[in-house]
Amino acid sequence: MTETRDANRRFVSIEPAMHSGEPTAGRSGVSAELVAKKWWTGDWPLEDLEEDWPGVDRGQVLVCCWYMAEYGTRRWKKRWGEWADSVFGALWHSDWEAASMPPTAKETT
Repeated sequence: MTETRDANRRFVSIEPAMHSGEPTAGRSGVSAELVAKKWWTGDWPLEDLEEDWPGVDRGQVLVCCWYMAEYGTRRWKKRWGEWADSVFGALWHSDWEAASMPPTAKETT
């Protein structure tokens, strides 16, 4: 795999030795659900997420939120199901800029 291709990869990883197999944001060690929760509350801007968690950037936040909308609990599916469907193509092609960020709790109230 080329270096450029690796730089564009964002994924959710499930490894038994990391968080007891809980899905994590790539290999950052941060749980995908925690990333989604931080985004959902709207209290932690993207810049702060990127600064506090190395390896977690806009693309990784998108992938974690999409993952929770597709494979998380009913609550996540209700919050972000429509959004997940709308951004799937962009995420599939690693077009992080074309995908809109998921709504936050503040935006839906």
